[in-house]
Amino acid sequence: MAATIAELAERGTVPEIWRSGNAPGGDERNGLFLDRFRGRVRWL
Repeated sequence: MAATIAELAERGTVPEIWRSGNAPGGDERNGLFLDRFRGRVRWL
């Protein structure tokens, strides 16, 4: 999985992955993820 994420990053694509809330910017990044998929996944 890490190799795939690295490959995507090299190609300029930001993969949609859940980040630790303890990581710098994790909560903010996860908030964007939730906003994007909330309409598709009912329990979000």
